[in-house]
Amino acid sequence: MAVDRFSRINETLGHSSGDSLQKIAAQRLLDCVNSDDLVAYLSTNRFAILLTSDRYESKEFYASEFARQILDRFSKSCTINNQEVFVTASIGISFYPQNSIELESLLGQANLAMDYAASQGGNQFQFYTPAFNIQSSDRLVLETDLRYALAREELIVYYQPRLSLKTGEIVGAEALVRWLHPKRGLISPSKFIPIAEESGEIFPIGEWVWRTACRQVASWNLLRAEPCQIAVNLSARQFGQIDLPNHLEDILLETGLNPRYLELELTESILVQNPLLAQQKMEAIKSLGVQLAIDDFGTGYASLSYLQQFPFDILKIDRCFVHNLSDEAKNAAIAIAIVQMAHKLNFKVIAEGVETQAELDFLREHDCDEIQGYFLSHPLSAERFFQLFITEKSNNFYFD
Repeated sequence: MAVDRFSRINETLGHSSGDSLQKIAAQRLLDCVNSDDLVAYLSTNRFAILLTSDRYESKEFYASEFARQILDRFSKSCTINNQEVFVTASIGISFYPQNSIELESLLGQANLAMDYAASQGGNQFQFYTPAFNIQSSDRLVLETDLRYALAREELIVYYQPRLSLKTGEIVGAEALVRWLHPKRGLISPSKFIPIAEESGEIFPIGEWVWRTACRQVASWNLLRAEPCQIAVNLSARQFGQIDLPNHLEDILLETGLNPRYLELELTESILVQNPLLAQQKMEAIKSLGVQLAIDDFGTGYASLSYLQQFPFDILKIDRCFVHNLSDEAKNAAIAIAIVQMAHKLNFKVIAEGVETQAELDFLREHDCDEIQGYFLSHPLSAERFFQLFITEKSNNFYFD
């Protein structure tokens, strides 16, 4: 058994909170078992439960009832460092002797079933089947292939355009990495980025994306009077690099991009791990002339005071607040409040996930500065974005 999204809670609220959560999880498991059963802590966010009761004729029925009891217990909120937290759990189940007679094998099978439960959204249990071995093997192959993807030039940077709602022109883009696998085709970032994060490949991949995007935009900016802004995502692991500011400075010097045209997007979870350290590192980055954006605003744990504490330039409204703005009164009220608050703090406001003309019109009417989303454009190859940025006039279409 494992707590769902434990790493996010650990990164967001701090490692001491993660330790407290594991103690709470252990106690909740102990509250569920009988005196003859065994609960073991295997490793970080990994627990094992050995059920010995033979009160039921069907092992499957007994295991299912027990798993449901655990899920129900975990559905109740807990308080960690004065913060109310809701968690769920993923459970994998294997049986002796049907699945194996070896303890190590049984644990491995239950772990595979648990991982599958987590991959399906968590808050559920799964019985082990041999098919899970194939899926686990596939992930291992994908991880191995990812380690060679850079050297084999299989990674591609795509650019999702950003539109100014003041002028109707394309003014920038967000750099997004894609993996064109030689056998599997285009692999979604949602599938390979978590693997990169876990394996540490996020560091060379992230550096390559920064360098590629900066070099590309520097060359574009030589060809147009109005320069292009480029936004690049920064994960918690990347932000944790001790020499990050120096590393960024080296890349800017190497690629020739004026720092003022580079934006780094940080999520709220990065801020709350160690606010003081985060502030110091952000100020060092800002001293280079780079702009900082808070991404997915309103979806994390950060408080409004962080907007005042940290040296941000840009606030990006998460797509969940943009969806159906013209019909959803609550979303509309939240979006208007975010725009007004951000402008009073001298932030530029960018709305993500714009998919309709109505959403664009609403945001323009309420003074949002820029938008990006599928209504404007899907992420484009460098060639297609260049054509759009350099040669096409967008205002005639979007502002009819």
